Amino acid sequence: MWIIGLLAVVAFIVAYYLPKMLKQGDKREMVVFFSLLIVGTGLSIAVILEWRVPNPMDWITVMIQPFSQWLFEMLG
Repeated sequence: MWIIGLLAVVAFIVAYYLPKMLKQGDKREMVVFFSLLIVGTGLSIAVILEWRVPNPMDWITVMIQPFSQWLFEMLG
């Protein structure tokens, strides 16, 4: 039921902003807008379905951890 409500909100957002963007003719803005809308909608559906959504901080930790260990070895 929540997914239907979410999709209704997304449809309302598209119906509200799409005519304005088409009138302005800015294609880059439309690409960015719809890309972010699709990603946000997909993540929201994943949360509604109680799937495990990865935390961006976990990815940052994985990338920074080797440098952090090296730095602690150099200073310690």
